Amino acid sequence: LLQPNGVLIVDTLGPGGLPAHDLPLSIDWQRMLGGRKVVRRSRLVRAEAPEGLRVEYSTLTDVVEPDGTIARLPAGFRLWYPSPTALLGLANEAELEVEAAYGSHDLDPLDDRSERCIVVLRPGTSNWASGSDLGES
Repeated sequence: LLQPNGVLIVDTLGPGGLPAHDLPLSIDWQRMLGGRKVVRRSRLVRAEAPEGLRVEYSTLTDVVEPDGTIARLPAGFRLWYPSPTALLGLANEAELEVEAAYGSHDLDPLDDRSERCIVVLRPGTSNWASGSDLGES
């Protein structure tokens, strides 16, 4: 649905900003809210794949009522951080060309230490070769 002269900017975590390892279920924070104790725990499980990093992120938030009963509020998220090659494949599939790729909001080059992966895409007619200008060789 991108207009012929439109621009699509994809801004996601870069290789240097991704979680480096699984995180066991542990307490993120605890505080008093409205006279009730609230405790949040989270867990993160990584699965590396050629198309990028897949993460299962889950949280448990316990709200302790004044009478001692606990309401447990679970939440879970499946996250995908596509590799630069996967982003390139999606751009090709959508017939978009990569105009630029950056590794930060300061427009630093994209590399393996980049905290961000920012890709500027425009409608195009030619397809890019896998890995070009997206921090992979």
